[in-house]
Amino acid sequence: MASQIQNEAELNADKVGHSIRRWLKDWSRKWNEPSLAQQTKVEFSNRMKVSLGRAYPRRMLIRLNKSLEPRRNLKLLREVLCHEAAHLTVHRQHGCSAKPHGEEWRQLIRLAGYNPRRTYRVERIGEFTQEPTILFLHSCLNCGARRLAKKPMRDWRCVTCTEAGLEGKLQITTQPSREGLGEFPRSYQGAHSPRS
Repeated sequence: MASQIQNEAELNADKVGHSIRRWLKDWSRKWNEPSLAQQTKVEFSNRMKVSLGRAYPRRMLIRLNKSLEPRRNLKLLREVLCHEAAHLTVHRQHGCSAKPHGEEWRQLIRLAGYNPRRTYRVERIGEFTQEPTILFLHSCLNCGARRLAKKPMRDWRCVTCTEAGLEGKLQITTQPSREGLGEFPRSYQGAHSPRS
């Protein structure tokens, strides 16, 4: 079965379909998944409003946001297609036991020449940036102990300082990512949430 390229309003191009088939064949060779290009169905959808793409491994289907039409951003189209094709390949090679963006998926993305990323933020059609990760740094005002969290934890207090009879209040600041903050041990006990 040849790759099937469809669009709700019929893709305006054999050129687009040819490019997509060529990319799938290339990744198929790199990922040692010979039937990927032949069995993958790709369609563009007007109904996708939030996601740029979605993979349906059991159906060997990739659905792409209509805004990815190549006349707008060929680079983004190729990267999102690769992202979704890697999901299909991971499912074929590892089944349901592999995590959606786990090491197997990240390895395939690297083999294709991309940096693994889970999400993209589209500011305007045809432009994209990587979605920033916002973390909250909780710092003890007395001893300087620090801890990161995905949301502000206003009830946390510094264990060391509260055991010493101090208030143990933590100052909360936002950080764009873990980069530049140093590593925090998993067993860090400097701050905690109140026990119930």
